[in-house]
Amino acid sequence: MRKYKYLVLKNKTSLTKYFVRHCVILDEATSLCYHLDDEGYKIEPLSNLMERYDLVEEYAFQSVEDVETFMICYAKRVGEYDWMSNNCEMFANSFYHGELMNQNDFYACAVIFSSALLYSIL
Repeated sequence: MRKYKYLVLKNKTSLTKYFVRHCVILDEATSLCYHLDDEGYKIEPLSNLMERYDLVEEYAFQSVEDVETFMICYAKRVGEYDWMSNNCEMFANSFYHGELMNQNDFYACAVIFSSALLYSIL
């Protein structure tokens, strides 16, 4: 079994730090982080990531799966980044095999509510 951490981060410099969290899988053996953002799938050292982000929460877990192999298969199966249907949270939750973060539900509701409000005004 390999040891991993599901990290929840907030951006240090962007205004998104107040309402968006970035989800990352950390391989504890290598200190490499696996994540997905609007630039695509990334693998980078934890130290590099922590220059841009602050740690909000972390969840330790174990898996027989190799996260790098998972990422390659996930990218082939699911495709490129999309903020509503394939983002960092969905990637991390898929590898974790559970739902630690569910901010997508909040954003989907916000979009639906905003659309309904705009429609009623027009």
